[in-house]
Amino acid sequence: MKFVSSFVTSKIEKEEDSRKKNWSNQYWNPQSAHQSVYERVKKIMYLQDVAVYERVKKRL
Repeated sequence: MKFVSSFVTSKIEKEEDSRKKNWSNQYWNPQSAHQSVYERVKKIMYLQDVAVYERVKKRL
């Protein structure tokens, strides 16, 4: 029983560590933060272009 509980505890700790690592990478690494914002903006601009194209296509 101790083995199972220690295994579960270590797994939970690893998940928490990975969450902390992901959080710190996302918010404290300026390069990755800039990259993610850039990717989001690029995606939004693409979706806006598609929406405009669809509206224009309907009028033709």
